[in-house]
Amino acid sequence: MVDMSWNPRDFAADSATLPPAPDYTPHALPIPSAHPDAPMLLDEGPSSPPYTPEAHAHEWSLHTHDSPPQTPTDSEDRLPRLAPVGPTPLAQPLGVDNPLLWNATHAYCFGGSLLAVSLGRRFWGLRHPAYGAHGEVNGYVRLGKKLTHATKVTVSLIGKVDITATIRGARAATSMEQYTIVKQTVDLPNPNTDSAKPGEPPFYPTDYCFGFSLRFPEHFKTPKGVQASLPPTYMAWSPGMTCEVSYFVKVDVVRKGLRRHEERKIPVHYLPKSWPTHAPPRELAAAGMGALKTIKLRHMWPEGICATLAAKSDVPLVLVSIPAGSSVSAGHTLLVRVTIHAPGAPALPKILSDGISVRLTRRTKLHLNGQIGMMREIVLGTATALDVDLEREGMASVQLAVPVGENGREQSWGVPGMLEVLYHLRVSVQAPKEAGAGAFLPVYAHDERVHVATEPYGTRQRELLSLGGASAPALGMVDRRLDRGNSVAW
Repeated sequence: MVDMSWNPRDFAADSATLPPAPDYTPHALPIPSAHPDAPMLLDEGPSSPPYTPEAHAHEWSLHTHDSPPQTPTDSEDRLPRLAPVGPTPLAQPLGVDNPLLWNATHAYCFGGSLLAVSLGRRFWGLRHPAYGAHGEVNGYVRLGKKLTHATKVTVSLIGKVDITATIRGARAATSMEQYTIVKQTVDLPNPNTDSAKPGEPPFYPTDYCFGFSLRFPEHFKTPKGVQASLPPTYMAWSPGMTCEVSYFVKVDVVRKGLRRHEERKIPVHYLPKSWPTHAPPRELAAAGMGALKTIKLRHMWPEGICATLAAKSDVPLVLVSIPAGSSVSAGHTLLVRVTIHAPGAPALPKILSDGISVRLTRRTKLHLNGQIGMMREIVLGTATALDVDLEREGMASVQLAVPVGENGREQSWGVPGMLEVLYHLRVSVQAPKEAGAGAFLPVYAHDERVHVATEPYGTRQRELLSLGGASAPALGMVDRRLDRGNSVAW
């Protein structure tokens, strides 16, 4: 059994071995108050000993590089204070002399001791650099000590669109289209131009670092001469076709004689943001007629309906109202109103209102050799009813909200004649099967194209001003397959 009793003699014996406590003069700390006559919240009495920069023999001191010990002055309070923490090296732009510029953990550094390329500090949590609209690619090229006899060093920003038909997983050589949408090249200046030996071209110095800067253009020209916006980095695979929009930085070093030319290709992401062209209305009922677009739906009769019934002119009238411009932000909701008029048959609007279906789809089209080679459609959101108005006889009005994907992950864009990513609002109105009258009522359907942007309305000007005319990349559109380097163009 363990004896847990406490003996005062043991404590006295242990305390005799401890060093004596330091001498200090007890003093009281002033407690600030809102009024001179306000009562003290704490009792005045002996406080902690004053802070001294030198530790006593029985004390421990902890010193760090970020927070060196400070010596208090007479004008300052005698209590210990925290030293201000300076900015970390990654919070500032990496200069050419910064060792982190060539550290693959902190910077986008590629290559080896012979030829290395750095595209600045790592950001956005991606393996490869990402840029937005009007983005500027700033980087450095370092020539190693063994990279001698270099006569020309060029840096290029290249973007390509590659569409290929596959047969059993292999490329079909006769069914492929490749087009270069961006190619900007800059020659790095040679500092040894004036010190070349007679009869020899000037060689670039070894163990030397060169800087470069390239900017993404806003538009490009298609093979037919049509000007279009620069597409984002993209990849689409299907059993019969593959499509890829890729960008990379290429560094080429030309050397004299029978020496191998050095080359580096570094993939980069181009992810431009987009904004809606019109402010979305909060309520369709409060929006004016000029802010709405109203569409009359065409009706179709089911098979087996006789011609006499199909020729009737008093069929229900179905109207669909959406915001004018049909522009909406990803992650938001698109308001839709469906109105059904049937003055001659007051029961039909109620029956048809139970069979309203509104969906938003993303449609991807690939063109190969002038024809549509692949079309894939994915449903992004299904509408839910917000309000149903059946107060007026012979009329029904239903307001619905359609979700538009996730924040920052959807965007309308395309390369004319090659690739298109479109969004369509599919509206259908038909009597439900439970009503038992579906075989005798017409079916209404309509497909309306809408424009989807990555950002909310009204944030463009603020972002461009804060970032000096450029915008941050739309990180929601990052394709992790391309970020891992799975590309046919690299």
